[in-house]
Amino acid sequence: MGLPLASYILRVIPVLGINIDKASTLNISRYRMAIMYASGVLASMLCPLIPFIYSLIYLDYLTRFFIGVLTSGNIIFTIYRGFL
Repeated sequence: MGLPLASYILRVIPVLGINIDKASTLNISRYRMAIMYASGVLASMLCPLIPFIYSLIYLDYLTRFFIGVLTSGNIIFTIYRGFL
């Protein structure tokens, strides 16, 4: 993966991932492939905002802060990983 800490964590903690079958994408236009990959990145960055918004409305300050840090870290990691 190229990120030492992330590589170590991914070896220790099981995570979910998606494999794309390259053979099935041969008949798809480049435009549709770009949309497919972009939708994955956007979902990775926007879905964690749902618990954060919930915490802003219903939970205490410390929980909000903790979920906010996790959400921000996820977004930064997703953007950083997108540039590699």
